[in-house]
Amino acid sequence: MAQKRHIIGALFFSILFLSGCEKDDLCSGQDNATPLVVFGFYNQSNVAERKVFQNIVCYEAGRPSNDSIAFSNASSIKLPLKINGSESVWVLKLKQTTGNVTTAINDTIRFNYATTSEYVSKACGYKTIFMNVNTTLNNGNPGHWITSQESVNQIVNETNEHVTILY
Repeated sequence: MAQKRHIIGALFFSILFLSGCEKDDLCSGQDNATPLVVFGFYNQSNVAERKVFQNIVCYEAGRPSNDSIAFSNASSIKLPLKINGSESVWVLKLKQTTGNVTTAINDTIRFNYATTSEYVSKACGYKTIFMNVNTTLNNGNPGHWITSQESVNQIVNETNEHVTILY
């Protein structure tokens, strides 16, 4: 009889414990996190045509280039922006191999922005939204491999491209 009470008691507390969980106790989904900047690469001769690059190595300006993020055979990349500041500067090194010759060309993209926090849920907490985004290529000088770039004014999610690069 006592054993039966313990089993019923354990069952009761298990049900009570599980019913206390809320739907948002698990954080999932891309729109619940601080977004990365999405770059799309396009052919400078035909701006509607995506362009697949061989290799791009990206690193934050002022940091060692061996602390980098590498991308291969793609037409888009995603990079983070600093959330505790109003500026992020990324070096994009295009590496191309033709025959036995590999060339590497750098361009620098500077992001200036304002940040605001947006509450997502109890489980996810807050995410950062980037507003009044302004990009500058090579401190206003022409690009070495990037012929032009355009960016959006606000980065809220990773659904759309934020920076269009022609090369």
